Amino acid sequence: MGPSSHPSEAEIIRILTGASLAGNTVSEDQALRFSAVYACVRVLSESVAQLPLKMYRRKGGERQEASDHYLYPLLHDAPNPRQTAFSFWESIVASLTLWGNAYALPELDTAGRVAALWFLDPSKVLPRKTLAGEIVYDVNSTLGMKTYLWGEIFHIPGLGFDGLTGHSVVRTAVESIGQGIAASEYAGRFFDNDATPRGVLEMDGYFKDPAGVERLRKSWSDLYQGKDNAHKVAILENGLKFKPLTVNPEDAQLLETRKFNRSEIAGIFRVPPHMIGDLEKSTFSNIEHQSIDFVKFSLSPWLKRIEQSISLQLLSPGERKRYFAEFKPDGMLKGDTKSRYEAYEVAIRSGWMSINEVRGLENLNPVDGGDEHYLQMQMVPISMAGKE
Repeated sequence: MGPSSHPSEAEIIRILTGASLAGNTVSEDQALRFSAVYACVRVLSESVAQLPLKMYRRKGGERQEASDHYLYPLLHDAPNPRQTAFSFWESIVASLTLWGNAYALPELDTAGRVAALWFLDPSKVLPRKTLAGEIVYDVNSTLGMKTYLWGEIFHIPGLGFDGLTGHSVVRTAVESIGQGIAASEYAGRFFDNDATPRGVLEMDGYFKDPAGVERLRKSWSDLYQGKDNAHKVAILENGLKFKPLTVNPEDAQLLETRKFNRSEIAGIFRVPPHMIGDLEKSTFSNIEHQSIDFVKFSLSPWLKRIEQSISLQLLSPGERKRYFAEFKPDGMLKGDTKSRYEAYEVAIRSGWMSINEVRGLENLNPVDGGDEHYLQMQMVPISMAGKE
């Protein structure tokens, strides 16, 4: 492998510090100020946070909701006295999508069971391996630095390759996010300092007195520079002629650049563009399918990471054989009313769903006799057609 295959020192520093080729340093907090990144993080975190997370008990080949399990109220209602379940899981997923890792500190009761989960700022936690190969977590708090052993911290890692931590999406996609931030900042400066009026007055000759040119330059700046003065008609002297101007950001491909960055960042976070306000390529017919794909291919991996982390870290080996945690995204997978009702009809006629099961999916109360399963018997072999 030749020397050119190795990254330069400047390239290594740029990657480690989160600096982009656009010239700006991108941290997780800075990236969140970019509207496309904020929109993607918000969509993912709020979508997961609104899903019910419940504990279930395995019993034979069936599952039963284990509302009596000590983790049930923590996962479903409130993980600690100061946070709702929505707020907690929203913070967890936001940490995962930005930092690539999410952390919480379990509080144990006298029996050694988890009694509360306290969210930890991911920027204050540093996981590392000791010389003995053990995983420990250095947590920086107002009380100082404290080191915790594996199992004392609830850690959900994102995509990574060392079996310890996930990669920060922001640091990995620093170029796309950095370019988007640079384009956004440029647009702000463009509109703030725009000195382009709707038209100007011109003349065939030129100013003989240099002071006249300077006076014109100053008056132009005073009257037409800044967003409050943009697009005023310039009124000059000495018989100048009016000439309309059409310079705008799109002529400089500024808007196209921002559209591309927005779409690219949506792809990085695997969020359908229409969910962050980009409706350019969306139609009424494909938005429903995009939304279902969002649950299947965008949310499901995050849900599975959380569910498996709960089983591995919050349940004992014996409990894992009997209990498991699971999100219920069924409500987000529902199609339109007509499609749902047609599917329900087939399910009831085929005997694999009861009326009350269907009513439960539609948040309706059960009815008497609705637990019975029915099967239509019209189908008969062709050889028996017309025979009693």
